[in-house]
Amino acid sequence: MITSKKKIRRFVFLCSFIYFISYVTRTNYGAVLSEMVTSMGLSKSELSVALTGSFITYGAGQLVSGYLGDHIHPKKLLAAGLLATSILNLIIPICPNASMMAVVWCINGFAQSFMWPPLVKTMLMLLSFEDYEAKVVNVGYGSSIGTIFVYLVAPLCILISGWKLMFLLSSLLGFVGLFVWIRYCPSFTLIYPERTMTAEPKKRTQKLITPLLVIAVIGILMQGILRDGVTTYMPSFISETYHLSNEISILTGVLLPVFSLVCTKMAARLHLKHIPNLLVCAALFFSIGTGAAVLLYFYYQSAPILSVVLLVVINACMHGINLMLISYLPAKLADREHLSTMAGLTNSFAYVGSAVSTYLIPMAAETAGWSATLFIWAAASVIGTAVCVLGIPFYRSKMKKSAV
Repeated sequence: MITSKKKIRRFVFLCSFIYFISYVTRTNYGAVLSEMVTSMGLSKSELSVALTGSFITYGAGQLVSGYLGDHIHPKKLLAAGLLATSILNLIIPICPNASMMAVVWCINGFAQSFMWPPLVKTMLMLLSFEDYEAKVVNVGYGSSIGTIFVYLVAPLCILISGWKLMFLLSSLLGFVGLFVWIRYCPSFTLIYPERTMTAEPKKRTQKLITPLLVIAVIGILMQGILRDGVTTYMPSFISETYHLSNEISILTGVLLPVFSLVCTKMAARLHLKHIPNLLVCAALFFSIGTGAAVLLYFYYQSAPILSVVLLVVINACMHGINLMLISYLPAKLADREHLSTMAGLTNSFAYVGSAVSTYLIPMAAETAGWSATLFIWAAASVIGTAVCVLGIPFYRSKMKKSAV
């Protein structure tokens, strides 16, 4: 276990960098989607099959990766994921059609799933729970910074050479991340100090599926619909609704991760300093997102600036919920033996929501207009608020039992 503050900072920075790489090599497709539609002459729904498929394979892969992370060394699993995604990003520019892109990006989704559960397992094996809870928010910053990087660099790549350059650059970063991870991740042995030979089997193996987990994954599902729906389709929504260029529309996406950084920091401080119940925090952020989603539905035609602000608020709130239900909650629900499994299980439902979102949004936008999409987002936020409120007493009961 790492105890030196200096070494902890270095390790957390390494984890943040790897999470940054994982987002660059995954969100780049959605960022350049509008330009791909224009340059390839294909419909948004045709090219979105790759996104939908990748979210499905990512979600399913989380279950596989989570289980394997409790039985195979997580450092090796994460390295395998980085290697695969780097190669697959290199292949996308040479794919001859949308069908082949969909196949490659679905495989990429599965490769990406070998990052988060092993990363959580690695952090909780090398850090104390107190250090993990305090530092995991910093690791989460890697996702926001990665998204900022993608939305800043993608327009530049399009101007210089076209959308393909974005994937080539992402692949290069992936290989750099692979080298850094192998070289600098501390070595450790998969041991479980809290387990003893005399412990009763019933006490040694926690029951993973509980009412609290069921409630939480519904909230995670709704947050996935909103977070990745807004992140992926905000450029298309802005471009088609207000007739702005693809480059300008993509650049508006930079605001999403900037404010998600702020909201994630606020969420961490709120939980650690003021509201210990994770479901109360999640319900609070869902209710703010609901207000923004309802306003967006009724007033999106009035002004592009108002729409961008409301989309930013929705997305930022979802990142706060992501911290509560995906970063913090698994460590509360599982012992060290099942940490990777629980992290994979909870995170998988976020990407089931993402898959649902990327399937419904292009279809809704093309058949019924963007107002149908905005209605879906508003409904998802209402459902998320309701289930998190329902889960508050279950979480309180769980914490009381854990304290005994």
